[in-house]
Amino acid sequence: MRMSQATLAPKVIPLVGKGLVAYWKMGEANGADRRDSHNRFLLSQAGTVTQETGKIGNATGLAAGSSQYLSSTAAGLMVPSTAVPEFTLDGFFTLSNKAGFAFQDIITRWDATGGHQVFQIQFVSGDDQLKLFHSTTGSNSTTTVIDTAPAEDAWFYLALRVTATTIDLRYHPAGGSVTDISTVSAVMLQNDTTAPLAFGARFAGATPSVFWSGLADEVGLWGRYLSDAELVLRRNGGDGVTYPTFRG
Repeated sequence: MRMSQATLAPKVIPLVGKGLVAYWKMGEANGADRRDSHNRFLLSQAGTVTQETGKIGNATGLAAGSSQYLSSTAAGLMVPSTAVPEFTLDGFFTLSNKAGFAFQDIITRWDATGGHQVFQIQFVSGDDQLKLFHSTTGSNSTTTVIDTAPAEDAWFYLALRVTATTIDLRYHPAGGSVTDISTVSAVMLQNDTTAPLAFGARFAGATPSVFWSGLADEVGLWGRYLSDAELVLRRNGGDGVTYPTFRG
């Protein structure tokens, strides 16, 4: 009998595991913090995030109306820095209420104390677009637009790749091809080591704001720039791969 792809043992792809900083499977129970598979960097939850059906196993559900988000202020996650001038942050995501909120921040790094924006990936309802904002000084901002927004409740893959001189965001919807790889030249992103890494909110003021409704699953952070070929392995035809498949 021919086995389906889902029943086959996963292929080990150690190259992708090189330089892995943190990996969150995002499948914990309702109201639980999200653990790093390396057991190093915990994502603290707020607003009682939920456990939902994921791309692989279970995923984290966030509701903007309930001010739910995940965040970490761990120093080891505060990339980029002069010591680590490049990184890749990727994962699978959905938007579950596109029209319900004018702006929804999917992934951000902001520092409320310094008023510094490092980067944010945001869905803008009025434009029906995903947008990448990033700053080199903390106060200036450059915008890169993905013209094709994802369908509601449909999984899409995102990969943000940063070096000292370039920034690009790869967007790949379920069942489709890469629609945009927007690359811009830039100097080092604002190096603010106190800016929290957040999923589903921004820390631009005294309290978090600009929440997101959707799902997050299989999120990884690497201290290096993953190649196009490695992103193809990570996406795995839209099925994804999970830690420790690429344990390295």
